[in-house]
Amino acid sequence: MIWIPWIIVVLGFVPLLMVWLKKRLIQKSIAKAESATGFVENIQEHIGYKGNRYYVATINFIANHEMIRVNHIAGYGMPSNLKAGQQLVVLYNPKKPAKIHLRDYPYNFRVPWIITSILAIGFISLAYFLYKELNL
Repeated sequence: MIWIPWIIVVLGFVPLLMVWLKKRLIQKSIAKAESATGFVENIQEHIGYKGNRYYVATINFIANHEMIRVNHIAGYGMPSNLKAGQQLVVLYNPKKPAKIHLRDYPYNFRVPWIITSILAIGFISLAYFLYKELNL
């Protein structure tokens, strides 16, 4: 039974590891990406689960001598910073041009880091208290 707190500690670090891996994957894909000038065709507001609003931008750009049209999530909750007709730099994978990143709008890892850090602290605290209880 003494191993249970250690399993909880490991489980606390799994979400942090997942966020770190996701960040590394995005950094690697951006490093291998090619760039193209694209433009925002339009932005649509959608209502998601429990009435949460999110915005989807339709972005057009030319890759591999063909026009590519991609729907890109442009924001949650608040209206997007992107505007219809706006030009922007699109970073794309030449093998899969539909996988894009917007150079001037990088993915924000601040919120996932904060949430997973709080989760890890909670799991470690739980493991500490279990360890203290099991060792009495």
